[in-house]
Amino acid sequence: MNYNIRGFVEVSFLDWVGAVCSIIFLPNCNFRCPYCHNAELVLHPEKVPRIPEAEIFPRLRKQKKWIEGVVVTGGEPTLSPTLPDLLRSLHKYGLKVKLDTNGSRPDILRSLIEKKLIDYAVMDVKAPLEQAKMDAVTGVTAPLEAFEESIEIMKNCGLPHQFRTTFCPKFLTFDDLDQIGEAVRGAEVWTIQNFRNKNTLDPSLAAVEPMNGEELLALRPRLERFVKRLQIIP
Repeated sequence: MNYNIRGFVEVSFLDWVGAVCSIIFLPNCNFRCPYCHNAELVLHPEKVPRIPEAEIFPRLRKQKKWIEGVVVTGGEPTLSPTLPDLLRSLHKYGLKVKLDTNGSRPDILRSLIEKKLIDYAVMDVKAPLEQAKMDAVTGVTAPLEAFEESIEIMKNCGLPHQFRTTFCPKFLTFDDLDQIGEAVRGAEVWTIQNFRNKNTLDPSLAAVEPMNGEELLALRPRLERFVKRLQIIP
């Protein structure tokens, strides 16, 4: 089957907290986040060569004894019509699956969880659940109700789960982080990562300085009350 895979990282120590993993990238996205670092997958997925399954799956078989699982990301993977089949194939190899999503398709997320096709769920919560803020960060008219539904699905799914926020000072303030914290209150893990101004979808963000790492780390006492575990990546 053609799973339309457009990127593959054989070994990563960063993309699954506490685990060694591989990463599969799927094309297309319904957002245009200015700070996205996978611009080609979002804007011109047809220009990114497809990687045949026959090239990837033998490599996964060889290393499944020492990797904990596979991260399926994008783009936005829930847009892929063959996503459930891909996840089934990965499970057949005895590999756990972590899914990254922007939360815009709660019905798909719920279905994947109910069918036990994912083992770890990660959702980006890019801004407070306010239309103007979220539109600025997603680059589209953001589906707020879908985000709210996906957040509740994640918090109540019974699976290990994580929310993730990229802090770009052009779009977010510390008060915005408080509002996001309220939205994800009670979650297992919330990761706040510093914005990187290199190779972004919107080239003008090269002129935006990332937050001082020490200042970001200093937010821990303010924000850790919202979730069971707060992770800050400066």
